[in-house]
Formats: sequence, structure tokens, C-alpha cells
Amino acid sequence: MYKRQEQPVLVKNLKQYLHYILWVMSAFLVIAVFLFFSQRLNEIQQQKFENSLDISSHYLAEIVENYINEHVNAIEQVANELSAIDANQYSAVLTKAHQLYPDFLTMLIANDKGNLVASSPSDLMAKISDQNFSVIDRQYFIQAYHHKQLYIACIFRSWLWCGANCCCLLYTSPSPRD
Repeated sequence: MYKRQEQPVLVKNLKQYLHYILWVMSAFLVIAVFLFFSQRLNEIQQQKFENSLDISSHYLAEIVENYINEHVNAIEQVANELSAIDANQYSAVLTKAHQLYPDFLTMLIANDKGNLVASSPSDLMAKISDQNFSVIDRQYFIQAYHHKQLYIACIFRSWLWCGANCCCLLYTSPSPRD
């Protein structure tokens, strides 16, 4: 019959056990050191990223604030100029102001009844006049006309002012004449 060969019994001595234990402990130590430094490096990178993000958000907020302030000043200047001229010259002044500030999609003037009397671009009046459009019930008109203060509306989506479904930021100013 077939005689099975057996491997000789491994005889390990104390020196081999110590050598094996030393290698295993060294491997665990290297892994532990690697994990520790990897964790620290990850924390440092995360902190740098958060600092950079914080700086970027402050910078962006400052840019937006300066942009809005510039346009608020423009509206106040246009309102002052409109208060010194006749109503039949409103369209010309709006067109000139619109050319100076092309970021405004639309500029409108409403009378005390909330009916629109002038706009820039001027072709908007042709679209609106057919609909008997009034802004008397709008929050921006109420703030500007009844409370006599500059009003910046929340950002909203509009189809009327820009011809498409776009985001708008609306500024209104009362007439300095009132």
C-alpha cells in the first residue's frame, strides 16, 4: 500500500520565536506609524481646505455686496435725475442709464397708481401695455412708494422681465420728489 510521507516536525527554538515576534511587531509598528502620519496629514489638508473655503466665501460675499451697492447707488442717481425732469423724458434717461449699467435686465418707472409709464428696453412697454399691467400690489412698489425707502427684493424667478425663466434681483427706489 501507499505509505504516506510525513514532513519532519519543525523544531523551533527560542531564537526563531523571538526573531518571528520581532518581525511581526516591526510590521505592526510600521503600519501604526503610517496610519498615524496619514491621519495627521489628512487633518492638516482638511484644515487648509476649510481655511481656503472660508476665505473664498468671504471674498465672494464682499464681491456680491460691492456689486449690489454699486447698483443701489446707480438707482439712487437715476431716481434723483428723474425727479428733476419731465415725465416725457423718462424713457430717454432710462435708456441712457441702462447703457451705463448693462447688468440691469430691465428698468421700469411706475406712476402713483402702479401703472408702468416708461421702461428700458423700450420694447417691453409694447408687450405690457396690451395687458394693462400694474405693480400696485407688489411688495417692491409698496415699499418704495408708500414707505418712501429703497427696497431690494429677494431673488426670484421671472418670465416677464427677461423673457425667460431667469433669476432676478429687484431694486426699487421712491421718487425723491415725493
